Amino acid sequence: MRGMRASLRVPSVVLALLSAPATSALPPVEPPARGVAIVFEPGAPPARCRVEVERVPTATFALGVAAIAREQGLAGEVRGAGVELAGGRPALVVRLAPPDAAAQGAPDPERFCAWARDLAAGLARDALDASGADGTPRWLIALDPGTVRFRSVQRMTRAGETLGFAEYAIGARADGTRVLLSRGAFLQRRDGAWTASDAAQVEDADARGMLVSGRYARFQGGALLYRVDLRRDGEHGFAYSGEARGRAIGGRIDAPDGLATTLVRIDLFGARTGPPAEPVRVETYDPLADPLRATPVVHRRDPARPGGIVTQAGGRTGTGAVEPDGTLAWIETAGEPPTRIETVWREGAP
Repeated sequence: MRGMRASLRVPSVVLALLSAPATSALPPVEPPARGVAIVFEPGAPPARCRVEVERVPTATFALGVAAIAREQGLAGEVRGAGVELAGGRPALVVRLAPPDAAAQGAPDPERFCAWARDLAAGLARDALDASGADGTPRWLIALDPGTVRFRSVQRMTRAGETLGFAEYAIGARADGTRVLLSRGAFLQRRDGAWTASDAAQVEDADARGMLVSGRYARFQGGALLYRVDLRRDGEHGFAYSGEARGRAIGGRIDAPDGLATTLVRIDLFGARTGPPAEPVRVETYDPLADPLRATPVVHRRDPARPGGIVTQAGGRTGTGAVEPDGTLAWIETAGEPPTRIETVWREGAP
């Protein structure tokens, strides 16, 4: 990374613009709810059952409930996923086939719902006990973004099929620290089998959007993929500790120019500063790409469309568009078929 230092430096004129004080007259936005709703639809015609989950990864829990329900004859296999909004609150919808013909009776939504809620409550109580000898929860349960100024919900699709949602909140703490909170829940079908993926992170940043500290967690395929705490350590580095891919990790990342959060991209492409005329190269922390090192990122304007943006993060490239305030309108990442993320609800301004 040392040899890339010059190419990854954010221009000083941009940093000066990003250091300008944010507008404080905007009214606060309602923060994300502590829990996330799952709407189960067992049977045909489908009954509906709404369950609020806390302290456990949403999609992982939903797929686990579906598997147990099938074993117990309460419902059949997963047929599909969807996303609902109620007052700006996202819910993951899980559509379940009717029980096998051998099961007795028709689906009972009241029985199913009571059973699923009891299961969620039990898992929430057990979350801390199951977190390991050090008492650190494996899933992020303290999601405090401070005073929220912006919140959005995004839907992820592939080939027209909904996979799940991501929720973002941008806020500030009493000391002026900027906060970026995000969480997502996704169900994907590959080769006829369903897998769950959940992600959550909370990042504290300075006025320029550069990282001060962060907490990151992801479950994938029913197992913890990573759980990492990161904090600024000295003038040019960051210390990290946690677990990734089944082993304990810890060390230090050398980042002479700091680590950029998504807030930097928002500020770069917002009406106050951008879009930038030339590509901007930064480093960020992306434990999905590499939990042990900084990941190089390039943001550049895409003149082919209004608000166009191209982002290269490690080996991944996304092409999309941003709103006038710099927040994401939609983006597609390469693949067959490509994956599309689009904002379906938003309130406030970053």
